[in-house]
Amino acid sequence: MQNPISLKYIQELREKIARLDAHTLHRACIDWQQRERSCLLVVVMHIAEIEKRGVHLDQGFMHLGDYCHQHLGLSEGEAWSRVHVAKASNAHPQLLLSLASGYISLGVAAMLARHLTTENRDDLLHRCAGKSKRWVEEFLASLGKIQTQTRSSLRPVFVTVPPQDKSKPIPTAPIGFAPPTVSGAELPLVANPLPPAAGPVEHQLVHQLRCTINNETKAKLLRLAEVLGIVDPLHKLDQLIAKATEIALHAKDPALRTHGSKSPTSTPVSAKPAQRPPSPAPAAT
Repeated sequence: MQNPISLKYIQELREKIARLDAHTLHRACIDWQQRERSCLLVVVMHIAEIEKRGVHLDQGFMHLGDYCHQHLGLSEGEAWSRVHVAKASNAHPQLLLSLASGYISLGVAAMLARHLTTENRDDLLHRCAGKSKRWVEEFLASLGKIQTQTRSSLRPVFVTVPPQDKSKPIPTAPIGFAPPTVSGAELPLVANPLPPAAGPVEHQLVHQLRCTINNETKAKLLRLAEVLGIVDPLHKLDQLIAKATEIALHAKDPALRTHGSKSPTSTPVSAKPAQRPPSPAPAAT
């Protein structure tokens, strides 16, 4: 049975860590980092076995990534990184060894997983050891294995919006155990310290847009946001796209022009003022 972690447990663990001397603190941090890698290795191997047996299909998930995202509670990036590594781990266990040993990160392992073969895996893992994702991306691009530009995509995503009941206080889950020492004991597993909110769960359909633009197009977008009065456009691209699309449709869509629809940003145009008659020519002297 999983034991929930509470704020009281976190405070007690923080105080216990604060009492450690510098040398013990340094060694304990290394120890817990190694445990984190070991836990990641075990999780990835479980995901690989789940994919092999089709357990995610029995749970009602068509894709393994959706199982990890929705059932295990991982973010989409965390889920698919583990999925890519898990799928390649059966044919290339060396990938798991490099990951668990700390030679490569999970992000790098996920990038390499789709390009490993029995002929190149030792060389790729050796070259990418200790490298960042950016370096590995450029390295794979130089080999012609990947494109540096993101392929344009637009995919629907359901966002879960749970109801919020702020009238009730947030309960504190009981600990039920003494905090472990920094070295030697295992941390308890987190199991949703907060109970689910009462009431039906709402689902909202949104769409995620991904594309790659050059600096010239970026400059045009920033100028367009300035014209439309949108502040901080790089964090409000949805508003910029929505407003610019609406204006463009009113200006270019024949159906909207036929029905006499007004532009959302247009202002009423007053009647054309009458031209002032020309001044009479001066009389001849």
